[in-house]
Amino acid sequence: MKTAVELSCRIERPPETVVRVILDPAKAPLWNSGLERFEVIAGKPGEVGAVGLLHYLESGRRYVLEDTLLIGDPGKRYVSRVRGNGLSATVDTSFTALDCV
Repeated sequence: MKTAVELSCRIERPPETVVRVILDPAKAPLWNSGLERFEVIAGKPGEVGAVGLLHYLESGRRYVLEDTLLIGDPGKRYVSRVRGNGLSATVDTSFTALDCV
């Protein structure tokens, strides 16, 4: 069974600024609920093939998910596969510059 969830948010900053934060493993807990740390185990964040471990703590329960970057279009789009703990998900993150007045 597949379930699709689509979320969007508007961040009034240039895409390159947002991408810098998104790709910084040390900052990942700041924008991921329940995430304690993002541990890079292979490659470099933002480069295809990079692998990281997402260490979560939710409701007193710890678990780890593996995140593998499948597609990296620098500054525009990143697609990763997240697996573990009975979950398998594709996360597609895109960035679009908006004309803000």
